[in-house]
Amino acid sequence: MNAAYYPLTPIDLRSATDRQYAALTEFSNRTRAEKLPDDPPVPVEDRIKTWQNLPAFMEVHYSAVWDQAQTQIIAGGQIQITRTGDNQHMAPFGIDVLPEHRRQGLGRRLLAAVAVAAVQEKRRLLLADTCERIPEGEVFMARLGASRGMEMHINQLKLGEVDRGLLHAWQEHAREAAREFMIGFWEGAY
Repeated sequence: MNAAYYPLTPIDLRSATDRQYAALTEFSNRTRAEKLPDDPPVPVEDRIKTWQNLPAFMEVHYSAVWDQAQTQIIAGGQIQITRTGDNQHMAPFGIDVLPEHRRQGLGRRLLAAVAVAAVQEKRRLLLADTCERIPEGEVFMARLGASRGMEMHINQLKLGEVDRGLLHAWQEHAREAAREFMIGFWEGAY
């Protein structure tokens, strides 16, 4: 289906409607599950608290693409504008599209909304990230001509699988090593 057919709606994250918050939460949890499948979904109440308590120096321009029935968000894009006096030339942005709706032009449409806000705010450098679990993201960024900046990975520790004996051995080793050190405070030259 043509991307232009789907309604695109700007959403003020600080004062969205209950319906918008519910749809945003469902969408955010679906995209998060794809990126971080071991993490639990975030309850709508927690998401609302986060969105309603964004710092005053941060402005988020969020655009949602709704399905034809206007019941769920199928893609979303945002750009964060910080007004701290630092790095006023740049802004982070993000675009997410549900898997079943990718490669239909929705990402490009959301990018256009991001670009309009970037130009209005005089931001000439945009930063984004992709996830190795979603190879389409890297392809999308390559098509844009984006350049790779920093590569990272996430380590997760399942607490139920921690070897308690090894943990106790590390703690004992730390206690022994601590005998060789002294914590102190010196005021002035030392």
